[in-house]
Amino acid sequence: DGTYKTTVDIKNHNYNVGTYKVHAYMYSNNGLTDSIAATSIII
Repeated sequence: DGTYKTTVDIKNHNYNVGTYKVHAYMYSNNGLTDSIAATSIII
């Protein structure tokens, strides 16, 4: 359905707050990559 989800532990980012930019990439079997989504979130 086009939905993607991940969990990120903020302690791995020194508990820094602010705007985080998120990019999703697709990797094909022939080694090519393509950006499929991008967004940002304020923590």
